[in-house]
Amino acid sequence: MDTASEDSGGPSRRWAAIRDALIDHPDVERKQILMMARQIRVDAITRVVFGGFISLSIGLPSMLGTEASSAEATTWFAMFVVLSPVMFLTGQSLLWRDPATFPLRYWRLVFFVLYGANGILWSLLLLFGWTDGSVATQAFVLIVIVAHLTTYLVNLGAHLLTFITTSITVTVFCEILLWHQGSELATITRIIFPMFGIYLLVLGYDANRRLGVSLRRGMELECLADELEIARAAAVAEGRARSRFFASMSHELRTPLNAIIGFAELMVHRISGPLGSDRYDEYARDIARSGNHLLRLVNDLLDLSSAQHERMQINRTRVSIAELFDETRSALAQLAEESRVQFIVRMEPGLTANLDQIRMVQVLVNIGTNAIRFSDPGGHVLLQAASRPNDTLVLSIQDEGMGITPDDLAQIADPFQKRKRNDVTSSHGPGNGRGVAVAREMLELHGGSLRIESEIGLGTNVTMTIPSARLEQVKAP
Repeated sequence: MDTASEDSGGPSRRWAAIRDALIDHPDVERKQILMMARQIRVDAITRVVFGGFISLSIGLPSMLGTEASSAEATTWFAMFVVLSPVMFLTGQSLLWRDPATFPLRYWRLVFFVLYGANGILWSLLLLFGWTDGSVATQAFVLIVIVAHLTTYLVNLGAHLLTFITTSITVTVFCEILLWHQGSELATITRIIFPMFGIYLLVLGYDANRRLGVSLRRGMELECLADELEIARAAAVAEGRARSRFFASMSHELRTPLNAIIGFAELMVHRISGPLGSDRYDEYARDIARSGNHLLRLVNDLLDLSSAQHERMQINRTRVSIAELFDETRSALAQLAEESRVQFIVRMEPGLTANLDQIRMVQVLVNIGTNAIRFSDPGGHVLLQAASRPNDTLVLSIQDEGMGITPDDLAQIADPFQKRKRNDVTSSHGPGNGRGVAVAREMLELHGGSLRIESEIGLGTNVTMTIPSARLEQVKAP
C-alpha cells in the first residue's frame, strides 16, 4: 500500500521539480512577465516594418532575382498586420494592471499563445516565400527564420517557460515545413536546424538563470531598503518624541527650580531677617548650590536636544578672545576655588575671531568644569588659544588630573552614558558626557570639531578646532 502511494506520487513530484526548474518565484515571475509586456509592444511595431521589407524583398523580382509571387508575399504580410495590434494592446493592457495582483497563470498562457502565433507566422515564410528555382531566395528565407529564432533570446529570455515552449514550437513547425522542400539547402537545414534550436535553448536557459539571480537580488535590496526606511522613520519619530520630552520636561522643571533657587538666595542673604541658626544658613547655601546645578543640567539637556535636531541657531559676531576667556574664568572661579585648582589662561594678545560668544562661553565652561572637577587639589588647568593657517582658531583646555580610561574615552561624548566609578574616579564622583556632548554639538554648529586626548594619571587635553573663524590680530594702542 505504501509502495503504491509512493508510485502514484512519483510523477507528481517529478512534474513539481520540472515546474520549479522552469518557473521562478511568483514575485520574480511577475517582473519577468512585465518585462515581456514592455518588449511585446516594441515587437508589435518593429515587426510591421521588418515584415513589410521582407515581403517586398520576396515579392519584387528585382530584389532577389526570382519570379516569386507577390500575392503570396502580400498574404503573409497581411497576416502580420492583423496580429500586430493584438500584441501591442495585450502588452499595454498588462502594464495598466496592478503589477502585484495580475493572475500569473493566465498571462503566462497569453504570452505563450501570442509569441507562439508570432513565431508560426514567421515560420510560414518557408511556405509563402520559398522558391524552388532560386537558392538566393531560399537562403534569404532561412536567414530570416534563424534571425527570428535568435531574437527569442532577447524577447523571451526573461521568462524561461515561454522561451522554451515557443522555441520548440517554432523549431518543430519549421522542420515540418522543410520536409516538404526538396532542395539540397532544405535537406542540410533540416539536419542543422534542430541542433541550432538546442544551442539556443542552452543559451536561453543560462541567460534566464542569470537574469533570475539579478531580479532576486534586486528584490532583496528593495526589501532591505524598505526595512531601512521603516527603521529610519521609526528612529526619526523616536528622536522627535525624545526631543519633545526633553523640551517639555526642561521647561516644566525650570519654573520650580528658579523658585527654589530664588527663595534659597533670599535666605542666604537674610533679606527678611536672621534664620535663627547657622545650620539653616548652611542648608540654604546647599539648596541654592544644588538648585543651580540642577538648572544647569536642565539647560544643557535643552541645548543638546535643540542642537541635535537643528533648531539651535548661532549668531556670529566679532569676539575678543581675551573677553571670551575672562567670562570663562569668572564662571569657573568659584568651582576652581572650592576644588583648590589653579585656572591659568594663555592667549595671543589682541586675537579676535568671528564666533557666537554666548555659545563659546558655554563650550569652554562645560569643558573647563570637567577639567576642574577631575583634577586633584593643588593641580592646574590651562586654557589657551592659538591661531593657525587658513583662519583656523585652536582652543585647548589641559588638566593634570586622573585622566580618562580608553573605554570611557570612546563614549565620553555620549550624553546617555555615565562614566563608571572606580578606584581612580571615586574621589571625584561619577561623571557623564552631557557637558562634552553639548560642547561638541555647539562646535559643530560653528563648523568645528573636538578632540580628546588622555592618559591615566597624566591628565587630559581637549582641543577645539574652528576653521574659517576670520581671525584678526588687533594691536594694542
